[in-house]
Amino acid sequence: MSKVLLIGNPNVGKSTLFNSLTKATEHTGNFHGVTVEEKAKKVKFKGQEYEFIDLPGLYSLHTFTEEENVAKRLVTAGQASRIVLCDANSIRRNLYLCLQLNELGLDYNILINNYDYFTRHGNKINAEKLSKKLNHNIKIINAKKIKLNDEIIDFINDDKIHQKYCKLDKINNSHINNNILNFDNIIKKNNYQDNNYLLSFIDRVKERFNIDENKIIKAFNNIYEGLGDEQIKYISSLEEEIISARYKYIDNLLLDTLELKKDYIYGASKLDKFLLNPFIMTIGFSLFFLLSIYMIFFLVGPFISEGLNLVLDFILINPFTSLLYAVTDNVWLLEFVSNGVFSSFSTVISFLPQVCLLFVFLTILEDSGIIARLAYVFDDFLSKLGLNGKAIYIMLLGLGCNTMSSMASRNMNGKNLKIKTAIINPFISCMARLPVFV
Repeated sequence: MSKVLLIGNPNVGKSTLFNSLTKATEHTGNFHGVTVEEKAKKVKFKGQEYEFIDLPGLYSLHTFTEEENVAKRLVTAGQASRIVLCDANSIRRNLYLCLQLNELGLDYNILINNYDYFTRHGNKINAEKLSKKLNHNIKIINAKKIKLNDEIIDFINDDKIHQKYCKLDKINNSHINNNILNFDNIIKKNNYQDNNYLLSFIDRVKERFNIDENKIIKAFNNIYEGLGDEQIKYISSLEEEIISARYKYIDNLLLDTLELKKDYIYGASKLDKFLLNPFIMTIGFSLFFLLSIYMIFFLVGPFISEGLNLVLDFILINPFTSLLYAVTDNVWLLEFVSNGVFSSFSTVISFLPQVCLLFVFLTILEDSGIIARLAYVFDDFLSKLGLNGKAIYIMLLGLGCNTMSSMASRNMNGKNLKIKTAIINPFISCMARLPVFV
């Protein structure tokens, strides 16, 4: 069985690609963090079994959350084919992760998604030229329309370009092998235009410490194996300079492979100048939310609940109660069933439509992009509470169910943010507590 890892930044379409290739139905969304744990599905194609693994989004190998750590461990440790999915509209940022994988000598192929939106503005990417510069296969796709066929299987299995330059040592199940590649081989393999983009930093580290080059390269990528605290502290102090050097190299890569005729903000609509005004967004969202509450609890919700109760009474409760009265005259048993069991059951069931409607409205807000814009607008305000704008979505989820929103708080970046968001959640009145307050 062949394993295929789907790697990439958040919100580049990994889950969409996963669904298209495996015919799965995993949730997708227009904001990052939709996938917070790896998802795997096995499919058979022409007698060969493939296991596709959709990993949480990863901006770089310098991780901050447990979900990113999960992705990093699988990317750097597993013997599997790696597919890095890039978004054409943010190709510069996406290639940063590719460059780190290059530095570690890891094999991968690149798929470029959302190219139709990119070309809508007259922009182009010369995928063939970029492929030769990176020495990795590159293919432009539409993640929504791609299917598992001979072409994509050949692309996944084809690593001739990479093997032409170097033969990778095997990667064990837990860590990158210390003998994976020396830096000179990495330089030759990737045909760097500027060989000093990491060499100068390696020399600076070697001037202070007697460390093997492979360990230094891995330390540059947040893998500190066999290093002391002082060595880690010094290497970490070089991080900003290394990031700048990497992006300079990426800019050189894109210099004659990327043609930009129009600068634009990906995903921005013409209404954003109006919607992203804090006052307008707050007032507009409040009105929409109040309208939602009115429809859920006063207009549509009660009508559905009453209808559901009538149906339950007709097909279940009344027939069973009549049967029970015919069988026994035990007052305690009759009261327990009719006013205890069935009454509680009816109350819970009648409450279900309101909860479902609430999540329908939240889904509309999410898929329309309003939630993402709301997070942006509320970021300044929530930062005063030690949170960030993403917490607003979790608070809204708390209106439906505090338990689910507390679980969703794991999507926050950083341990402290997760804890603070989870602590604040109980102060958001969920639907079960609202009748008590009323």
